[in-house]
Amino acid sequence: MTKAVPHSCIACGRSALWVWMGGAFPNVIDTISSSHYRSLVYGRPIKTFDRRISPGQISTIAALKITSPARTVCDIMLLDKHAMSDKQRNESAYAMLQKYRINPADCLDILDKNRFWPNIAQARQFFTVIDRCC
Repeated sequence: MTKAVPHSCIACGRSALWVWMGGAFPNVIDTISSSHYRSLVYGRPIKTFDRRISPGQISTIAALKITSPARTVCDIMLLDKHAMSDKQRNESAYAMLQKYRINPADCLDILDKNRFWPNIAQARQFFTVIDRCC
């Protein structure tokens, strides 16, 4: 992923999910950046999200800046159905919550501090249900 993510960007969403959980290499490289990229990297487009991120939500693995597991789960749940099916999104997020022992309340806190992100209602609903049942 270090070679796929542009130097000034932070890997997020499906890119960060791949780093944290493995599986098939993503078809789209998701990044946090205020830049726009039109060229393909390894035959894949780069999707940028211009979202606020606090230093505590960034991890560094070798030379790769990547969203923390908790922030990655939030970003996954913010993806729309065109980027990832509901089933795949929910299963991936739940698997990360379990593997990294993420408290759903921490995810709700991240979302509360960023109330205007797209698809926030679906993300809040998921973490609220998980928080109540666990």
